[in-house]
Amino acid sequence: MDPDAGESTYRSGIHTGTYVALTLNNAGEWTYAAANAPPAAQSLRQSESLIDTITVTDFDGATTAVTITIVGSNDLPVLSEGIAEVREDIGVDDAGSFTASGTLLVNDPDVGESSYQPGF
Repeated sequence: MDPDAGESTYRSGIHTGTYVALTLNNAGEWTYAAANAPPAAQSLRQSESLIDTITVTDFDGATTAVTITIVGSNDLPVLSEGIAEVREDIGVDDAGSFTASGTLLVNDPDVGESSYQPGF
């Protein structure tokens, strides 16, 4: 609260943060919409977080900080299907077994989680 009459307002506008911008009106009401696309935000694992601190200015030029915590969630991976077909007398190994092979793909936006766990 500014003791000078008529000066208890903020300078409205868009204030740039590390990950996105904060929109502020004269009354001090703000909106922060974090884009889901920046790699730093998208790659957060469950409960990991990023801090975005944005400095805003009032009518007299005094500043204050708005601190936003972006908390990660477990984004589900996209898995490829494993489909194979074996036919009698085609692809038979030396032991007489039908064989088939392939590669399963996993794409997980969370960093370090694009792999399969053997045995599960």
